[in-house]
Amino acid sequence: RAVFSLENGKQHAELVYSVLPRNAYLDKPFPAGTLGVDAPLHDDKWVAMLKKANIHWVINKHYGRWYIVEPQQGDLVTFDAEMKRGQRLGMSIVMQTLNPDWGRQEWLKPFYPQPGRKTWDAESYKKFCQLFESLHFRLASHYKPWIKYWEIENEPNAGGFPLGSYPGMLEAAYK
Repeated sequence: RAVFSLENGKQHAELVYSVLPRNAYLDKPFPAGTLGVDAPLHDDKWVAMLKKANIHWVINKHYGRWYIVEPQQGDLVTFDAEMKRGQRLGMSIVMQTLNPDWGRQEWLKPFYPQPGRKTWDAESYKKFCQLFESLHFRLASHYKPWIKYWEIENEPNAGGFPLGSYPGMLEAAYK
């Protein structure tokens, strides 16, 4: 790897040049591969380019965001074409489920702590975990042909959930 830096007044540009070995797994999965990227699977050429760069794993938060996949309670939105493309092109896919507070659905808001509260009331948390379990059961059942690896939430310690609530969410998703 060679890194070149150029200074031009206040602007700074950096060029990175690297040589990668040819990917022996261009059209098949390589779960032992160590490179992954957060990228969409919407285009054959894009995914093929990733494989040429020895990227074998893809995670895309869009395919698992709760507010996207269940905008109305009970209505599951899926991304089968993208999963089929990833499989056909030999990509290992990680599904990441999360529901950032800025995207939270109206129907789900009553089951979260009220703004300013640092704890969930027991009944709301129980109902939330039931809904969370249901979501994961439906997603895992639907995506079983394509998805083997799951990440439950993203940075749960970043303040999106009350302290101590994440273990129950993991248990609900696991079930």
